[in-house]
Amino acid sequence: MYYYELTPEKKRRYLGNGDKERVRLIKEAHYLEHAVRIIDRDLDLLDMLLREFQSTDHADVVNSLPKVYRDAVVTLNASEEDSYGAEWKREKEAYKSQFEIKYPEGLTEIAPDGTPIRSKSEGLVIALLNAYGIPYVYELPHIIDGKDLRPDFTVLSRRDNKTEVIIEYLGLMEYRNYVNSLAWKIRVYSNAGYVFSKDFFLVGESRRGFDPSSIRKIIENWLLPES
Repeated sequence: MYYYELTPEKKRRYLGNGDKERVRLIKEAHYLEHAVRIIDRDLDLLDMLLREFQSTDHADVVNSLPKVYRDAVVTLNASEEDSYGAEWKREKEAYKSQFEIKYPEGLTEIAPDGTPIRSKSEGLVIALLNAYGIPYVYELPHIIDGKDLRPDFTVLSRRDNKTEVIIEYLGLMEYRNYVNSLAWKIRVYSNAGYVFSKDFFLVGESRRGFDPSSIRKIIENWLLPES
């Protein structure tokens, strides 16, 4: 196949075949323009989801009721499981507060539950965790072999209410430094005995954007009680 471009005089200029550098750059530019259009569409969808999301936490549901109905349900006790999850989250957040936040300038987004985060896609992960009742802590410090790691999400498995699972969100794979840092982090996990797809999971974006089914599968297959 041979390629042409139009000159300012609307004449065809021969560029050569697909092996030529200019042809390759034109193809790459077209791909990037297409990818940006997809990303823009996905961001619009995420914006809509984050705006419309409503927490199913007991207190949030009560507060969303008309005042006249709140007294009837406000005394309902959360289940033992919910109480344990809430206590786990309080303890982990208290532990996290002892550490300095890394790169706080990157916390430019707000999740549906008010957590400062680094991307809208992370907000979607949080929305799904909350919808399924999975307690989590964002960027909880883990000291592993003397190294201070901050995985994106540390969650409590509802299968036994004691197993902690790490979920890393892959959001900047086009940046070499990010990829190198992630690879280093995965090696630290593995060397410390963490097992992929058991103790830690990776979720991220494809060329079509973030696919929520990936985090949903982790929740349903690994974090919820077995039916």
